[in-house]
Amino acid sequence: MRNRGIWMILGTVMAVAGCAGSGGSDLPYEADAYPDGWINPGDVPTQACLSQNVWAHPDFDWLMIRPLEIQITVVHLDGEPWPEVVVSVFDDASDLPGNQTLLAEGMTDADGLWTGTAVLPTDQAAVNVVVNIMGAKNRDRLPVADGRVIAEFGRGE
Repeated sequence: MRNRGIWMILGTVMAVAGCAGSGGSDLPYEADAYPDGWINPGDVPTQACLSQNVWAHPDFDWLMIRPLEIQITVVHLDGEPWPEVVVSVFDDASDLPGNQTLLAEGMTDADGLWTGTAVLPTDQAAVNVVVNIMGAKNRDRLPVADGRVIAEFGRGE
């Protein structure tokens, strides 16, 4: 146990000592990493070898998630509101229910309406909604439009 601690300290000291120089190149980045004239890398510190600098196209969106507004209405077959129904919203990563991630869950109010919010990965353009009712449509894959999902469940098709 004592030897492991000594080696960890020695390894850390060696790594930090390796950062003291500029790396032997006048460029603060790899010269062949990007095409000539693509993007000016700007001021990149030459002495901070532990800092990571990533260049991307100027219009690249670094946001990997987006907010999602959800509005689900649940009604009986005759159109009357269906209160106290559990609504579950899952991601669209898989068709198999066990492989999906629960994004939001709630219960309908007296008007049969449930509104909620969730966070959706940007690579998914739909969600799977399940409502806890029997005898009517209770599951659907719904597309996300303008950051919203609006749907009605229960009415005869």
